[in-house]
Amino acid sequence: PAGLSQWFFCSEPTPGEMNTITTATEQSPVAGYSIPAGRLNSPETLVLTGNGIRYTAWGDEPGPASFLYSKPLNINYSLIIKSRTFQDGYLPGKTYANTYFLNEHKFTLPVVSLSFNHDYFYDNTIGIHVRGTNGTEGPCGSLANWNQSWERAAYFEYFDEDGIKQISQPV
Repeated sequence: PAGLSQWFFCSEPTPGEMNTITTATEQSPVAGYSIPAGRLNSPETLVLTGNGIRYTAWGDEPGPASFLYSKPLNINYSLIIKSRTFQDGYLPGKTYANTYFLNEHKFTLPVVSLSFNHDYFYDNTIGIHVRGTNGTEGPCGSLANWNQSWERAAYFEYFDEDGIKQISQPV
């Protein structure tokens, strides 16, 4: 904020304007997961550890309005649990994701799990994988969203042929 001699990070950018929003000098820590990502042979119960954990189970980026973690989660089918911590006095934590493959066939090749906000790909206005209503003309002369030079955030996990996660990062 204006008038302070200490450097802070703002939770939201305010280019060209005075910073009057939540500030912090540290980021909230990443939530802990009791079960590593990868192949599961039977349903399991996942415990997340940390404070102010918000999560999704369908690939969307967790935000302040996402589910607040309050009890263990049952993994009864293959899914992606994405979490992010939100604590007073801290910037929101980094997003972390674990993909769980329940009763899936044995991998014979490496597997990639790519999770993203559904709207970024399939929404008529902002989706990059649809003809949509916000398209530009492309090389074939058709108007389509996929002709836009947009980029969309996603989360990338790479599993080796044994189902062990080797890479986990936002992209």
